Amino acid sequence: MTNSNALRRVDAHAHIFTQAMPLIANPRHQPRYDFTLQDYLAQLDANGVQYGVIAAASPWIEAETGAVGGGEGCAHLYGLARSCGTGLCA
Repeated sequence: MTNSNALRRVDAHAHIFTQAMPLIANPRHQPRYDFTLQDYLAQLDANGVQYGVIAAASPWIEAETGAVGGGEGCAHLYGLARSCGTGLCA
């Protein structure tokens, strides 16, 4: 039986990205590595964190709209998180 009063851990701000994602012109920073949903979930598990929030990062252009950060691309990440049964949700 679990204790309903147990503290829950939440990562309140994380970015998921790959080097293949299109960047804005002259981004402030450009990661030289990928940080995928699977990487994020492994980090949450390794640190005993039960919940996470995926936030849009400003260096990337949304492929569907051309907008900077947020938008439809993030909705796809949220959908992916939900579909893999992680408990992450929008």
